[in-house]
Amino acid sequence: MLKLLQENQECWPQVLPGILFAYRTSKQSSTGFTPFFLLYGRTAKLPIECTQSESEDQSCQGVAKEIIDDLQPDEIKQRLEVIMSLRGKISKKVAENILDAQEKQRRDYQARHKSKQDFEVGDKVLVWNTRRADRKGGKMSDPWLGPYIVNKVCKNSLYQLRNERNEVLKSKQHGVNLKLFFERDATTNENNELDEQKEESNIPNRANSFIL
Repeated sequence: MLKLLQENQECWPQVLPGILFAYRTSKQSSTGFTPFFLLYGRTAKLPIECTQSESEDQSCQGVAKEIIDDLQPDEIKQRLEVIMSLRGKISKKVAENILDAQEKQRRDYQARHKSKQDFEVGDKVLVWNTRRADRKGGKMSDPWLGPYIVNKVCKNSLYQLRNERNEVLKSKQHGVNLKLFFERDATTNENNELDEQKEESNIPNRANSFIL
C-alpha cells in the first residue's frame, strides 16, 4: 500500500479493494491454494481477462435472457453432490498442506535455535545479553552476563540458572544463549604479571636519555 500511495496516503480507501483482491487471488504457501478459491470453489477472473467490448457484452446479455433453467431436481442434486465431493477433497488437501507447512516451520525453528552444546548441573555459564541487541546504543554494554551456575536441566534445551549467591533466576534460559565460563587459574595470572613486569623493565629511563 505504501508503494502505491507514496505521497498520497490519504487516498488509501480507493486502493484498498485492489490490494485485498490481489491478496485473495495469491497462492498461499501454507494451504497451496488462493483464499478466493477456498471460499468460492473456483479461480477468480482477473480484470485483465475482462477484455470484451461493449457490443460483445450486450450480445451476451441478450443470449442470457433467452436461457431457460430447465434443470431437473435430480440433475441439481447430482451437481450438488459433485460440488460437495470436490470441496471435501480440497479441504483434505488443504489440511495436508498445512501440516506439511507446520512441520517445515518446526524444523526451521529448531535449526535456528539449536544449542551448540549441552550443559550439566553445576556448569558455570555466561548468558547472552539480549537487551544489548534489542536496544539502540547497547553496544557499550557487556555482551555476556554472569557467570551463572546451571541449577536444573529442563526440557527443550532450557536451563534454570542461579547466581553465585545461590539465588535462582526467575526466567529460564535457552541453551543457544549460553556458553561455558572458564576461570583463569593462579598460574595464568602469575604469568601475566611477569610479562607485564618484563615489558616495564624494557622501557628506557627518560631521565638518562637526556644526558649528553
